[in-house]
Amino acid sequence: LGPKPRKYSQRTPKKMIALALRSALSDRALDNKVVVVDKFSFDKPSTKDASLLLNSLGIDGKIMIVIDRTDVNAAKSFRNLTKVQVVETGELNAYDVLCNDWLVFTQSSLPKVKEAAK
Repeated sequence: LGPKPRKYSQRTPKKMIALALRSALSDRALDNKVVVVDKFSFDKPSTKDASLLLNSLGIDGKIMIVIDRTDVNAAKSFRNLTKVQVVETGELNAYDVLCNDWLVFTQSSLPKVKEAAK
């Protein structure tokens, strides 16, 4: 009998993934790098309006926008900006949180983020 191939990959436990997300979010919160917006009210997708909105918030650097799945116009408006990453609530992970300087949440996305970090 000869050698047999073996898979060395391991699955990360769900509780460990949630703990990593909680730690990353609390790190950004301690640095006061979290902004909560009521909602993005874009009638139509407009990158110019999105850029003006970010400038009015007074944030610069790498920015992660966490939106709800229903905010299609907001996603289309922000996705064309450099140094801005648009993420839906279900796709939020610790690595992306730590790679960005600022986090911008909408009010509608916060309950889903809390559920993911439980």
